[in-house]
Amino acid sequence: MIKIGLTGWGDHPSIYSTTSTRRDKLFDYSGHFPIVELDTSFYAL
Repeated sequence: MIKIGLTGWGDHPSIYSTTSTRRDKLFDYSGHFPIVELDTSFYAL
């Protein structure tokens, strides 16, 4: 099985409704994609 996600949920305004608050973006994202990459720990090393 291949799962596709984006590298973050805040940088892709085309998948959100215009009324999405910053707090609701992860919830809206999860309606489109089953997975998200959290790469902050990678870049913090």
